Amino acid sequence: MKGRQKTFIILLAVLLLIFILVLILVKNAGLVVKHKIEKTIGTEFSVENVEIKWRELKAVNPVLKKDDTTYFMAKSISLSLNMAGIIKREFKFSRIILTEPYLLIEVDREGKVINPLKIGDQGKKEQTPLREVSIGSLLIDKGSLDYSDGKISKPPHLTRIRDLEFGIKDLYIPLSDRMSLFNIEASILGNISIGKIRGNGSINLKTRDMVSKISISNIDVTAFKPYFEKKGDARITRGYLDINMDITIRNGKIKAPGRAILRGLEFDASSTKDRFLGVPRHAVINLLKDSNGAIILDFVIEGDINNPRFNLMESLLEKMTIGLADKLGLSVTRIGESIIVEGARQIEKGISGVGRGIEKLFK
Repeated sequence: MKGRQKTFIILLAVLLLIFILVLILVKNAGLVVKHKIEKTIGTEFSVENVEIKWRELKAVNPVLKKDDTTYFMAKSISLSLNMAGIIKREFKFSRIILTEPYLLIEVDREGKVINPLKIGDQGKKEQTPLREVSIGSLLIDKGSLDYSDGKISKPPHLTRIRDLEFGIKDLYIPLSDRMSLFNIEASILGNISIGKIRGNGSINLKTRDMVSKISISNIDVTAFKPYFEKKGDARITRGYLDINMDITIRNGKIKAPGRAILRGLEFDASSTKDRFLGVPRHAVINLLKDSNGAIILDFVIEGDINNPRFNLMESLLEKMTIGLADKLGLSVTRIGESIIVEGARQIEKGISGVGRGIEKLFK
């Protein structure tokens, strides 16, 4: 009996020791992971702490900063593990949540996106095939985005997106030929109003096939003056833009019927300039008076997204320009890739004439 008791005590002590070692490992594993992440991504990236709990790994206050400029930060990034995947030695995450993330996107004077990230020595190592990683859902909660456009103006023009809520389901890395459901909602800060973006649908991230609905409402046009106010244009002091569009992409072909509404346009009375988006200002003012302050433009965008000459926003610009000219009773003639609006300036290949600002506004 005494021998059994002794054996039981020894076994209990061993189990207790193992339990203590596990606790110590879990407690310090966060430091190990934290060091590994920072070493892999580079000195520009830091994490305040990495918490490891049962089925969850959380990076607290991750920050990506370079030359005193913060490009990314978040309150936390949480990764929930799929236990069935662990047993099968598969990389499966049931959910990833980015809480209060912030992202800065900078574009230089040549229109190139500035990349602040340097991935250590990864580029020097021999690349090995990636094992598939599956993510049940990726969520962004209360996100913020700043878009600094150095190409359009100096100093760079800043577009501020806030209250970003984004979710997408069934992600796979490397990308697979499967549809993922998504939804998005965000606010665009303006000078005199806050606009809203809402969208939902499904997308195949590998083939880019998509079925979705996008709604943009109450966008403050005055917040985007650098994009559309050019030499010879009347100065806008007030105005709003709404767009609703159904987007379908199959086998590289896009079809997107939609409606754009320009509302409440007001111009600086002291301005001697007489054009709005390349057409006579007085005609636009009269049209606004006759249509209760709103100009409605219906359009259908069609094209081949795999054609390098196709641009969704340029096509949208062309449709809106033709619609505006038609509303004003101006004739439109196409010569090759150019559009001539009677009584207005020429639109060169969809981007250099009438409505160039609108094209850049959505680009």
